[in-house]
Amino acid sequence: MFVTPGFGGGGTGYTCKWFIDSGRKWELLEGYLGGQTQTEYPWADDDMTLWAHPIDVHFKHSSMQGWPRILVQVWSVDSYGRSDLIANGFGHIPAAAGSFEIQCPTWRPSGSESDEWRAFFLGGVPQLLTDEVLFNQAWDDRSKLVTVPSGVVHVQVDVLLRYAKEQDLAWGSS
Repeated sequence: MFVTPGFGGGGTGYTCKWFIDSGRKWELLEGYLGGQTQTEYPWADDDMTLWAHPIDVHFKHSSMQGWPRILVQVWSVDSYGRSDLIANGFGHIPAAAGSFEIQCPTWRPSGSESDEWRAFFLGGVPQLLTDEVLFNQAWDDRSKLVTVPSGVVHVQVDVLLRYAKEQDLAWGSS
């Protein structure tokens, strides 16, 4: 995983928390649905932040509904070790076998003018009161948010499909 420039740099570190979200008819067979990368400290504002963090999950499903997606949260870590959530985003995992780069555009909530000035001078951007809008209520409530774009997280994935032909998935191979 890596993130394009846009989050800042110069002494600030970045870490990414991730979560694999899927439908009710999907069962995790092996792996972890969430995790966190190491903290990376880019040299300059225009440098990419690179995370070398493996994500290995195995599912079985009884319906195509609820195909998995990856949700990401980018956190900044200052020189005092304080962490601030600075971006949220998600990307859909491709429904075909192969190697892919998923681009997860990220955003953060926009605050009032005084909130934005405070964040600029003192750090700490406006936060959501609950993560429910990212997960359970995402489709209903996210469109009501006023947000600020925050960069793009890129995730390299390899998708393997097993028994796809037997399940009448036209694009798959077993």
